[in-house]
Amino acid sequence: MCSFCREPIDGVEIHAPCGHFWDLKCLVDLYRAATTDETLFPPRCCQQPFVFEEVEQYLGVDLLATFKQISVEFTTVDRIYCHQPTCSAFVGPATESPSYQICPKCLAETCGHCKERAHPGNPCVDDISILTLAEQEGWARCPGCKHLVELAQGCYHITCRCGKQFCYVCTETWKTCPCPQWDEGRLLTTARNYVQRELLAGPPPEPELQEMVEEVAEGLRVDHECQHAWSRRAGGGECGHCSDYLFRYLFRCEHCDMNVCSRCRHNRL
Repeated sequence: MCSFCREPIDGVEIHAPCGHFWDLKCLVDLYRAATTDETLFPPRCCQQPFVFEEVEQYLGVDLLATFKQISVEFTTVDRIYCHQPTCSAFVGPATESPSYQICPKCLAETCGHCKERAHPGNPCVDDISILTLAEQEGWARCPGCKHLVELAQGCYHITCRCGKQFCYVCTETWKTCPCPQWDEGRLLTTARNYVQRELLAGPPPEPELQEMVEEVAEGLRVDHECQHAWSRRAGGGECGHCSDYLFRYLFRCEHCDMNVCSRCRHNRL
């Protein structure tokens, strides 16, 4: 049985490093999705990446070429993209000092340091408006790739799309600083959203609702870095990670009660 689609495998069986089996269609779909959604890169099952050399024969010429091309981009930590909004093609790695990099798609010249229009002979000028907005909104800048990130859940543990794990408060490497590990207000909001998603019959009286929210919040405080143990839960619902709605089933963590879709359970978490 395919671990992803839960259907009997008729044909080639792909053995994932975690021990699960995948059918060929689901594997190809995963690799195709990973070329446009960086949260799925590298393609993996149960947090263990597929061995590329073992599966590349199944991808086909076009997908293989596209995947190899996008791999260069997604494995570059600090990236330059074409400054032209109508293009935005990947150019290459950033440089420590001002430079001009030629876009392979539209041939526009972008500065390799500030990532704006190239300015030969002139120093870089920071984008004051974006930096001001980031400060006002409380966004953090990833110390690895320099992208701005916004906290969506209560936990301050950030795993950037570049793979860097850091503290949202001070941007130091995770668990190397004395900062608190979660934001209490966001944690309570996450708990309330979870309770409301689970209440199919409508909300109970406010005192009972508050008690349920606090119970979930306490679980999040304990399991905010849960090493999930998944079991299949029949019935539809909203994925607690990507917010997609599924009609047939979700996976539920036996520790933190998180409900997620198959893609997040296998390929994101």
